[in-house]
Amino acid sequence: MALTAIDVTAKTMDYRQTQRDFELGGFHEHNPMLRPMLGHPVAMYAYGAAYAIGALWVGHKMRTSRFGVVRKLWWLPQAYSIEQNVYGYAYTRARYTH
Repeated sequence: MALTAIDVTAKTMDYRQTQRDFELGGFHEHNPMLRPMLGHPVAMYAYGAAYAIGALWVGHKMRTSRFGVVRKLWWLPQAYSIEQNVYGYAYTRARYTH
């Protein structure tokens, strides 16, 4: 649950910064899934919540796997999701903040 909370926090920070810079103009989203949602914050946050829940579900399935190596890596989907949004936030903040 702690990883899920961190994941949702990272997504919120990234999406708020993305939305703010989009509204200021001159912003180009590199994520092809998120690009059509610019200007629609509810859609962005719904996508983020679905992504976080998906990473949580995959992690749970990995944690209960019959394969030992997979059980040891249960945290990887959520860690990857967190990393994507922390990088996105940092990238957007460094390049587009006015």
